[in-house]
Amino acid sequence: PKQMTSASEGKSEQSYLQGQKTLEKKTVRESPQKVTAFPNAFVAKFLGACMWILENLADQIIECCRQENDIRTLMSTQTTQSKTKRLREARQELLATSNWRDAEGRQIKELPFPILQCEGSSWTMSAYWPPKHWKTMSVVVTLLQASTASLVAFSSGARHHEISDTTGDEANDQPPSISASTYKYSGTLGGIFRSWPIGEVAQRAIATQKRLAELRRGDEATHLWVLNRNTSTRRSGDPSASLSVLSQLAARNLEMEDLAEGRAHIHRWRHTIAKLIGVTVDEAQEILQDLFGHNDPEHTLWYLMSDPLIAEEA
Repeated sequence: PKQMTSASEGKSEQSYLQGQKTLEKKTVRESPQKVTAFPNAFVAKFLGACMWILENLADQIIECCRQENDIRTLMSTQTTQSKTKRLREARQELLATSNWRDAEGRQIKELPFPILQCEGSSWTMSAYWPPKHWKTMSVVVTLLQASTASLVAFSSGARHHEISDTTGDEANDQPPSISASTYKYSGTLGGIFRSWPIGEVAQRAIATQKRLAELRRGDEATHLWVLNRNTSTRRSGDPSASLSVLSQLAARNLEMEDLAEGRAHIHRWRHTIAKLIGVTVDEAQEILQDLFGHNDPEHTLWYLMSDPLIAEEA
């Protein structure tokens, strides 16, 4: 497998976390570029991985995280030195003994795609399962959260802040939907509250993300996407600062960055659904105008014309 970091385990962890911080800084500071739809190859491969994770691995990931929470609670009264060693050993045993089975009940011995995994003193791309080191679970949880966010974004066409703000309470309504405040073009300081329809896969993604969030956030919190580790200023369970960072980390941890042909930020799913509807539906502009909540048809037309093939045909 491809070696990703140095030979020291401590430096390996530091390098991985530094990579996360660097990516977060790039996401915030890079100058804006023209937003385009994702290439078809990325859509097929990335969403294929997202759906596989949701259908075959999500339940076990959440259960594994729940049991790890229980272990940390039981060990909370122990001294730091003994707790660190015992926690490490308990986590390794948990990975080895968890019931890793796919949706058909078959034992998972290998993933259908490689992911970034910690193997002792280095990070490598590997399809081996279950993970050899608990640090890989940080990558796995990131992949799960990016999967749910991407599937909801692709299904609804909602903007980043709209997806981030939804509580998912309407996902079980008929027809299923998500609701949040939207601000762009609303003409009001507080924005307007609206809904977006979602499909069955996105409905399952919301339900899964709710279960994961409930393990991390406080009882009174309603946000869905959560910070998975403590930082210098924020704690695990706080609202995720950026779904785009999750998405880009997922593309990197699946080695699909090149397929994305640019940064894999969440807003590109909005352009992707505009492209797909634009090339397959006769009354695409009217449908997209309603889905995106545009008052001005020219705003919808801009999304359609951002795709070179549609612009060329027009």
